[in-house]
Amino acid sequence: MALLHIRERFQVTLPAKVRKDMGIKVGDVMEAVMEDNVLVLKPKTLVKKRQRSAAGKKWEEMLVKSHREHPLNMTEEEVIQATEETRQELFQEKYASILPKNKK
Repeated sequence: MALLHIRERFQVTLPAKVRKDMGIKVGDVMEAVMEDNVLVLKPKTLVKKRQRSAAGKKWEEMLVKSHREHPLNMTEEEVIQATEETRQELFQEKYASILPKNKK
C-alpha cells in the first residue's frame, strides 16, 4: 500500500510504482471521482478543439452514411447513449488490468 501526503494547495505525488503501472506521464489528465466514498483517479484523453471539430465532423459523416445504409430508427439521444456505452466498454477493456475490481 502506498500512502499519499496532501501538500500545499492540496497537491499529491503519485508513487512511482503507480505511475509506472498505469503508464502515467507528466502532463497526463486524470478525472477525480468519488465512488462509494473512495477517491478514484481515471485517465482521460482530451481532444483539442480543432481536432474535436474535425473528429466530430468525421463522426457525423460516418453516422449519416451508416444510417443511410442501415437505418436504425434511433433518436439522437439513443445514438449518444449507445456511443457512451461503447466508449465505456472500450475503456473497461483497455484498462481492465488496472481498474479496481467491482464488489459483488
